[in-house]
Amino acid sequence: MIGFAKIYASFATLISFSEEEIQGFLPLLSIKNFRKKDILLQQGDVSGEIFFINSGITRSFITNAKGEEITIHFTTENSYVTEYASFLKQRPATCSIQALSDVEAVILNREALQYGYEQVKDGNKMGRMIAEEYFMMAVDKLEEIYADDILDRFDRLNDTYPGIHQLVPQHMIASYLGISPVHLSRLKASQLQK
Repeated sequence: MIGFAKIYASFATLISFSEEEIQGFLPLLSIKNFRKKDILLQQGDVSGEIFFINSGITRSFITNAKGEEITIHFTTENSYVTEYASFLKQRPATCSIQALSDVEAVILNREALQYGYEQVKDGNKMGRMIAEEYFMMAVDKLEEIYADDILDRFDRLNDTYPGIHQLVPQHMIASYLGISPVHLSRLKASQLQK
């Protein structure tokens, strides 16, 4: 069990806080372990938590009207994941979050973040920084879809998630890239020949 060391280090990169502030904040956090294939958040449920991934990998995906799962994001260690619009607005989540391996996560619930906003000098900055991370993820995804060709998306995937092909089923990677698994196999084979 990794505990709170990684999230403490993450907070330290976002904000400055006193020992008294962090000692008031840390007891509001909890650790939860998920097994591979567990659902952290179900599409349609309201998100009440932000997950900081200590170890493991998750995917965010949408189940469309045809019942097909479309992977929209992967989250690796030392990153935050939730369906942020659902968390902020308390509306049904538009996507699900699933563990793709065993995952240890630190849970930041609404009470913990409220304490951070009210009691920690830079608490609002911390919330803004987490929100900015989600905003940039959405911008990057839109840019990939509308501005990049498939080779650029493939290269960006490999740069962003080193070793992803060994960690995640290929059909999920294909879905993330917006191509068929057969096309992904061909693309990988052509890249290996270079």
